[in-house]
Amino acid sequence: MEKKRIVPVVLSVVFVLVGLYFLYLGTVQIVSSHPQRFFHDPQTVRAAKGKVSTIVIASSPEQRERDRRLKTNNSNSFPVTSPDEQHVESSKQPLPKEEVFDLVHSRIDEVFTILNELGEKHGWDFQNPADYHLMKNELEPYVSFAFAENELKRLAEHYYCNCDIRFRPFYTGTVGFSVEQKTGEQIRASVLEPANSMENTAYVWTVVLQKIDGRWKLHSLAAEPIRLQDLQLTIQEAKEILEYEFQGKVEYIKSYTSREANGTAYLFKITTPYMEFYSAISAKDTKLLEDYE
Repeated sequence: MEKKRIVPVVLSVVFVLVGLYFLYLGTVQIVSSHPQRFFHDPQTVRAAKGKVSTIVIASSPEQRERDRRLKTNNSNSFPVTSPDEQHVESSKQPLPKEEVFDLVHSRIDEVFTILNELGEKHGWDFQNPADYHLMKNELEPYVSFAFAENELKRLAEHYYCNCDIRFRPFYTGTVGFSVEQKTGEQIRASVLEPANSMENTAYVWTVVLQKIDGRWKLHSLAAEPIRLQDLQLTIQEAKEILEYEFQGKVEYIKSYTSREANGTAYLFKITTPYMEFYSAISAKDTKLLEDYE
């Protein structure tokens, strides 16, 4: 009796297992025939044997273009730098001489224009001394700390006293201008101040600009008279200096050996709206001469 009851139960279990087996086979077939219905997003899935597989969705056109440019750069062995890195690299390069010339003279003009305006505004003179701290605050964007602590103190003491002292170069021509710039952070320039009819002595100004927080500031300004240096002026350079000095038409007459200058000199005819005269200039140090007769 018990055997008759066990047989139907066993058969029922067998039929259930067979049904589950065929259901499993059908599910596997459906999954394998429709893979596109799964994994629409990039993700990592585990395969049957425990290996890791990565499903990658096609990138956007913008991403493909960036990848193409990166691959092109890498294939050509070009460094990929950001705009900020490129700006830093370019800022470290020495500036062209023409750009340095404009920068040096514009920075000097800015500083002394502010000094003149402050003096007029506050009535500074030898009886009413300048306020150094006010000058320092006004010039902070234009001069370095070293200039403010050294040259500016001397300017505060003497600039408004109407003293016969040279404080800056006035000649803005290119004759005698030279520059030394070993890095992109400092400029050292030599600026000629030719001899003139008031003081027949030439000077060479050494101007140093320092780049601080991205801005070129006046760092040092000092002058030395020309004594042993030989400028070896050409006729054209001598002509340019006399045109600046007399603001008139300058015509070359001759070259000669000057006893007064102990060397070569050039004679020119000067024509201004008010007069016509002759002037000679030393090729060595720009002194104005009178031994041309």
